[in-house]
Amino acid sequence: MSVYFYEAFAEEVVALRQHLPPELPVGFTARTIQESGDASPPARLISVRTQSILPAAWVTQLDGIVSRTTGYDHLRSCPVPCGYLPRYCHRAVAEQAALFWLALLRKLPLQLEHFARFDRDGLTGGECAGRNLLVVGAGQIGGEVAAIGRGLGMNVRRVDVVPERADVTLEEGLSWADVIVCAMNLTAANTGYFRYDVLRRARRGVILV
Repeated sequence: MSVYFYEAFAEEVVALRQHLPPELPVGFTARTIQESGDASPPARLISVRTQSILPAAWVTQLDGIVSRTTGYDHLRSCPVPCGYLPRYCHRAVAEQAALFWLALLRKLPLQLEHFARFDRDGLTGGECAGRNLLVVGAGQIGGEVAAIGRGLGMNVRRVDVVPERADVTLEEGLSWADVIVCAMNLTAANTGYFRYDVLRRARRGVILV
């Protein structure tokens, strides 16, 4: 095969087949490299997500690896030429974050539980308009989160290591926010960032995505 895709879910396979030349020998599996049990790479070029662990013995058998992710920590020490997707699904991830905070504000889990018996008690939720949204990590995903929040009529502030993208410090934002969305890339410096002693300084009832 010319290229082999690990960690490929069904919808992704359909989309990839639409864009790949039909004459290209290509293979797919939903499994990670380690789950597949492959003793050697099925192609000289492979594509993975974040869960596959590259066997050391494969290094000399590959021409390259493409990660279908924005993050690339799992490939940082790989000696094979690697590629990643710096703008991969940033809008989709931001919309997913909005889906979560909307679902919590509107008490969606409780609504679903009550719908079957048409019980409307206790379902009064909250609206986004006028609420305070704190975006922690205002890069590509965080920038989209902020734009969605503004579109919903929310007051938006941002925390970021890049001064030009920051409106407040975390300390200032915690006591102000009704909704906090973490869109940071994971680094050694921010591991454990939202510790209990940090979150206890936030407003009671704050939503954290």
